[in-house]
Amino acid sequence: MTTNSGITRSAQAEEHELRTLQIVDLAAATVTEAFAEKHWDGAIRDLIDELLDEDGHQHISLQPVVEIMQRPCELEHFTEQDHLADNAHALFRRQLLGLAIQFGSTVRKYMGQDTFASGFGYMRTVWIYADTYEAAWELAVQWAEKSHDQDAARDAK
Repeated sequence: MTTNSGITRSAQAEEHELRTLQIVDLAAATVTEAFAEKHWDGAIRDLIDELLDEDGHQHISLQPVVEIMQRPCELEHFTEQDHLADNAHALFRRQLLGLAIQFGSTVRKYMGQDTFASGFGYMRTVWIYADTYEAAWELAVQWAEKSHDQDAARDAK
């Protein structure tokens, strides 16, 4: 793992056109009714949408959280909100109390091997789960590199 000083992250952010968009601290969210709909803010709502997305396009680091949030409700009589709250408590019980962080990186249009056009007006996003911000950042850098490699391969055709 590389050292994640601010200078290093800044250089990686510039190189990979990578931004941190939203952060949800599951340690706090699971014990403060953040999953109760009346308390949803933009980040919680966006994370819940990602966790409940059945298309399966979530980052692999998020899979343990997805599995819990998509499990059947164990309550006898429940509403959808009860189900979310029960699953949030399950995250706490299983100690999935790290950070869910949404990152964004530009979609590149390659015009040559090292020439591309890009801008944050057209970007892809990913939610990543990790115990620390530094670990999440490393996963985000890997994701951005892979995404840009895929852009290059697509445009080489």
